[in-house]
Amino acid sequence: MHAMTEPGSKALWDIAIKAPSTDKDWEALQNAAVLVAESANLMMVPGVIRDRGTWMKSAALLARTGTASLKAARAKDLDKLTEAGNDMVESCDNCHLKYMKQ
Repeated sequence: MHAMTEPGSKALWDIAIKAPSTDKDWEALQNAAVLVAESANLMMVPGVIRDRGTWMKSAALLARTGTASLKAARAKDLDKLTEAGNDMVESCDNCHLKYMKQ
């Protein structure tokens, strides 16, 4: 989470503060999206899986939103990138509410 998911998701959510304006910015968002998608895939590896319910549903949604973010960043589509980021929040919230220590 700390090495991949958090930095990747933060970079994607930060577009609300500063929209990408250069090719370098868009490339950084593509890289962040790959981090998110691949971190989600790692969450679904045997030995990491907590359960087949909320955990797997949240990880699968995170993988889909990471992939959607990558497609949007490649297309330089800020609206689609924002939409994927909103869906990512749902994935993170569902998982954190159940598994994160309060």
